[in-house]
Amino acid sequence: MENQYRALWFDDQLEYIEAVEQKLNRKISPYGLELQANKISLFDDETINPILDELRRNSNYDIILVDFDLGLQNETGATLLSKLRRYSQGEVIFYSAKKPRELREILLGLDIDGVFCVSRGLSLADDIFSIIKPTFHRLAHPNYFRGIVVGSVSEMDELLSDILLRIVSKSRYMNEGELRELAVEGLKESIDINVSALAKHVSRPIDRFIGKDLNLYIKVNLVLKVLERIGDRLSEDCSEVLRRFNDEINQYRIQAAHVANRQVNGALVFSGRTEKPWDVQKLKEILSLIRNHKENLNSILTLVEKE
Repeated sequence: MENQYRALWFDDQLEYIEAVEQKLNRKISPYGLELQANKISLFDDETINPILDELRRNSNYDIILVDFDLGLQNETGATLLSKLRRYSQGEVIFYSAKKPRELREILLGLDIDGVFCVSRGLSLADDIFSIIKPTFHRLAHPNYFRGIVVGSVSEMDELLSDILLRIVSKSRYMNEGELRELAVEGLKESIDINVSALAKHVSRPIDRFIGKDLNLYIKVNLVLKVLERIGDRLSEDCSEVLRRFNDEINQYRIQAAHVANRQVNGALVFSGRTEKPWDVQKLKEILSLIRNHKENLNSILTLVEKE
């Protein structure tokens, strides 16, 4: 899941669901999550069959939302749901101007169960959020936590690599030779490595050298050097956030990857680090930090692309 909440959304009125999406995103945002909605407004076989195939192979969606009235005579949200349910047993929300009781009766007639039915109206975003909110509480379980934190940090590690590769391709603030030289100093400080092994690392192609041989600490320091050379207000703002990366992000990645669980007062915690459970509030705090740093790295990538 990382720090995205993924929705597969079927509705023929995109303008309407975009307004609902914005409101729902505001409700999810305090949890450090971002709503990523794949909105489907065409329902012919050419559009639907690839989606069904995707669900059959591996569903990456946290929720499926389906409107009853799809604007077609030969297809309703209910008949579409009968197809979707063959391949996905995840959470589904079915909505309509009809009353929820009517929707449940329609689904019962099609032998479809396990679907939340709500009214389509001004409160749709609130109703959706009330259904999915318990999911965020389950995410506070340490093992869910691990996947989210480690996965998000891995994504940011790749972003740092992309930034450095973009920098050396332009050779304006740091060329490839200088990057390798500075990186070698970082490698000497961070690992116990002999001269021959170090030479082997440094001689690798630049994309492999940056992506595979440099750790997060070295990458962050290299990017900070470039931002210092750019020296405008935006780069200074980005630097201020990036300097906090190791304290605000990497420490949690280390804990999530290496610390075992244990029970304290009936709650699972990461042992050896804190006696205070990492609850939903802690989850919100860490995911918010992850989102802020990911946005900052994307801003840096945009900045170096323009330079």
